[in-house]
Amino acid sequence: MAIPDPVFNRIPVTLKEEHDRFFYEAHPDRIRVYAQTDLMHLVHLAKGAVHTFDRCNPISDTWHGDWNTWQGPGADTATVIAARQWQLDRLSDVKQRIAQAIVHKRDYYENTTLGKIVKFVLKCLCMWNNGNTAAITKAEDFLLYWDSRVPVYKQDGKYTSRYFWPLVPVSWVQEKLNTGNFYNYTPNRTIEIKGMLYGQRIINGNFQALPPGFVRV
Repeated sequence: MAIPDPVFNRIPVTLKEEHDRFFYEAHPDRIRVYAQTDLMHLVHLAKGAVHTFDRCNPISDTWHGDWNTWQGPGADTATVIAARQWQLDRLSDVKQRIAQAIVHKRDYYENTTLGKIVKFVLKCLCMWNNGNTAAITKAEDFLLYWDSRVPVYKQDGKYTSRYFWPLVPVSWVQEKLNTGNFYNYTPNRTIEIKGMLYGQRIINGNFQALPPGFVRV
């Protein structure tokens, strides 16, 4: 089933343009070109697109309760859940496109003449980092920030766990969301996480095992 389109009448035109630009550049027919030429810019546009989802939710537009307390006159449980499911599905779509862009960027380094030259230069400058270039790492960091298993953000060069559900603050909504098809990305490098694991889920009374490549330090 197709994800309903956003409703843009509540955001500035500049934000809509950023949203539209991301989905234009990340279209399957164009993403290879944009990923290979400027992956960092694509990630920048992805961040802007994600930030519009709360204010452009076409389902929440039909409900007028208090979104801070999740209560209000005529509060409809099904509508609240559907609205947040829309955001989750839309976010998953963005993440899949960025993951595909990473694949194209790696292919660029290995299978194009210009990419091989760039790879050689990066190696000479000690910036190759086993293929995890600055652009690829930035794209992966965006995906890891929105990971529903163990979401992390980078601070002072180190990864710290964070809460995944900033837009879904109550458990009764979280528990009813379908996360079975939500896209999560596992990088080919070790992610060392410092501090508590705020996003780690408890299943049958036990903490969910960390995904491959994630290590708590």
